[in-house]
Amino acid sequence: MRKWQQPATESIDLNTYNLIRDEGLQHSHVMDYAGGLAGRDRASLDRLAQHGEGQRVDARSAHEMGCANAHLEDWGEFGIGWQQLNTWVRMTEPDTSVFVAQATPWSPSTNGPVTAQAVSAAIEEESDIAKYKGKLSGKIVLLGANA
Repeated sequence: MRKWQQPATESIDLNTYNLIRDEGLQHSHVMDYAGGLAGRDRASLDRLAQHGEGQRVDARSAHEMGCANAHLEDWGEFGIGWQQLNTWVRMTEPDTSVFVAQATPWSPSTNGPVTAQAVSAAIEEESDIAKYKGKLSGKIVLLGANA
C-alpha cells in the first residue's frame, strides 16, 4: 500500500469546492442512507439476505433516492452467518486487568476460556505479514500498533 503525500503547492478551485460543500451540507442524503442501513438489526439482514429480499429492499430504496441504475447482480452463495455473542479478555499477569476487546469478524469461537501469551501485530501493508510468519501460533493476537 503506497502512502499518499500532500503536494508542496496546491491550487484550489474555490468554485468547485463551494459547490461540493453546498451539495454535502444542503442536499445530502447520507443520514437517509445510514438510517436505512442501521435501522435493521443484523439478524434481520441475515434472514433477508437468505431470501433475497434484503437486496430487493436495498435496490428499491436506492432507486427511490435517485440512483438511476439501481439493480441486482448475482453474487453467489453467502455461506454461514456470523454473530458475536460474547467476547471478553482479562490479563492475568503481571497483574489482573480487564480489556475492552472486539473479535475479528468471522473468526471462529473457542471451546471455552483460552489462556495464552498476548502479542501485538502491527500489519499495515501486505509485506508486514511475512515478519509474523510462524510466530503467532498459540498466541492471542492483538491487531494494531497500539494494541
